Amino acid sequence: MMLGRLRPARTWRVVESQAAQVADWWRGGSDPSRPRPSFLSTSQWPFGAPQERRGKHTAGPSSGDFVDPLVQGAIESSSDASLEHQSAVLRALCDPPPEQLSGIVGSVAEGIEWLHQTSGLPWWATFPLLAAGVRLALFPLAVQAARAQGSASLVGVARTQLMEEAAGARSGAGERRRDRPPPLLKKPGLRAVLARAQALRRRLELPHPAWALASPLAQLPVFVGVLAGVRGMARVDWPGLSHGGTAWFLDLTAPALDSAAWIAPQGALGFILPAAATLAMLANMEAALRLPALSAEEAARLPSSQALRRAALRYVRLALELALVPVLVVALHMPAAGALYWAASSGVALVQGE
Repeated sequence: MMLGRLRPARTWRVVESQAAQVADWWRGGSDPSRPRPSFLSTSQWPFGAPQERRGKHTAGPSSGDFVDPLVQGAIESSSDASLEHQSAVLRALCDPPPEQLSGIVGSVAEGIEWLHQTSGLPWWATFPLLAAGVRLALFPLAVQAARAQGSASLVGVARTQLMEEAAGARSGAGERRRDRPPPLLKKPGLRAVLARAQALRRRLELPHPAWALASPLAQLPVFVGVLAGVRGMARVDWPGLSHGGTAWFLDLTAPALDSAAWIAPQGALGFILPAAATLAMLANMEAALRLPALSAEEAARLPSSQALRRAALRYVRLALELALVPVLVVALHMPAAGALYWAASSGVALVQGE
């Protein structure tokens, strides 16, 4: 795993603390009463005891007394300097620590690394495998949400049944009392319609309509979390990503478009993955909003509420299609690894919907 890479601050604090202890001991000269730092004990050296130095500081540490060569160089070059100067030398010798991934982003990155190591697949195949695994894990929830959409349509069926029953009762009352006008036909109340729809749902063993929101509410955080983890891995130059691609996207950390420099790091072919992800999302939306085609006679016989719903759905589809323009812009600026996961996830969702 990459735990050592993700926690450089702790290693730096240990090195700086050891440097301070050795410097303090060095300034003591040949005073035998000053104890040697515990981490310089000869019993702990894997290469044997260090050679004794000869000269002015006979009790001082030798060149073999240091596990970390950075500490050795800092102490040898500034033995008479202050601790502040030694710390500055160490900071100049050491490379700046890489950016850390913490929280949810770090956990997602560790999970992706585990999948890569466990499966043994290259990086360009790990992200489609991750997308397929996430979609398969959430597939039962998607099926439940699809069945819940049928429960929502039972409201219209219940309203129609109640109106037909009320019309039958009205005609029967008119036949019994020919000398009086038939009673006025009243529309069924909302409470009666919902009660009838619930009875029909239980009879058909359909889930509650609230399940229709469960699938998007579960898929959206997972999708955003994985993309955030992939972007974080590309930002810190995760080992293997820069050369773990294939075909035209060899560098999985490079986006299709770098707007800061106005260049396309992957060339013209780099636009394929963002375009594929956007088109797959468009196909999923079209499949979700698809309505059966009606002839002119069938459309004329539709109730006013259903005709209004079909007309409103056209504007909803148009608004969603326009919203894909900023989605494409985001996909173009995403690392190739994120665009690859996005395209694979949308493709698997499209296959599941069919």
